[in-house]
Amino acid sequence: MRRFSRWKRTYQAGIHWAGVGNTYRHNDIADGPHNAMLGGGNEADAGSTVAGVDCVFEGNAIDRCSFEAADTGAFYVCGQMGSAFVNRNNTVVNNRFSRIRNTVGTGVQAASVQAIYLDGARCNAAARCPRPRAPPSSHFPGSGSTDPSATHTPAPLPPSQPPPSTDQMSGWTVTNNSFVDCQVGSFIGGGRDNVVTGNYYERCDTAQHFDNRGMNWQKSCCACDGACKPLSAGCQCDTAGAAWMLHNSSAAAVWARRFPEMAAVGTDRQCQPAHNTISHNTYCKCGQFLDAKASDVAAWGSTATDNVEVTSC
Repeated sequence: MRRFSRWKRTYQAGIHWAGVGNTYRHNDIADGPHNAMLGGGNEADAGSTVAGVDCVFEGNAIDRCSFEAADTGAFYVCGQMGSAFVNRNNTVVNNRFSRIRNTVGTGVQAASVQAIYLDGARCNAAARCPRPRAPPSSHFPGSGSTDPSATHTPAPLPPSQPPPSTDQMSGWTVTNNSFVDCQVGSFIGGGRDNVVTGNYYERCDTAQHFDNRGMNWQKSCCACDGACKPLSAGCQCDTAGAAWMLHNSSAAAVWARRFPEMAAVGTDRQCQPAHNTISHNTYCKCGQFLDAKASDVAAWGSTATDNVEVTSC
């Protein structure tokens, strides 16, 4: 798929996915101004409670995407409305991400573009995934042609607009992928139980982003009680969404057996990015491998070990 999202510049992904137990394999996606693959969580059909479980993304090639946006990713996983802790056991394996960067500049915020972006809960409004405002562009990278569909100017964000939604997507495995010439390779924003291992990063500004936003400015999404049905109106608490799946849903026994770690999200290191493993990755000519201190990673109950820099690439 080439040069898609020509008229609607954002949230018109090359592949828009959802479901349980699906496999997305051997797709070639390039030259998209925003997301190449978008799904999970509240990006599913209305009425769903689980929108991204046991899915596999394998052998896909994603090149020159997200070049016209900020706060986004080429592989963009959304888990708002109490679903960030329940969209679990998804695997991104043996994919190639290349030239994932903003190349046209931004208007109201700095460019933050990730190859794999585990996005998640929005605590300040009941809405779908954030809609970053992209500046107009008249050029597709590498095409040498003018695109008349990109000449409009989007409305500016009003000063009262709340910040973009936040993360804490959990239970993902990112393994044996390659990231070449990306602003950020892979991104964990406060999530739990994620595994990032065996990947190769080359000429990335930051290979792996990792932070603890659930402990500070995004704490209201996880330091909360009760139970609420994920993806239902007003469900803005990830911890409550997990509790509903384990105790109130018709498949509660299955969830408790499949994902016993969910039972501890409200008590075991609540709101910390706990039990993440970032290991045995290789990087070459990157600005930095990890943008979190080793002492902080350990304090959060996660590990970042045996990641090796090579000099020849």
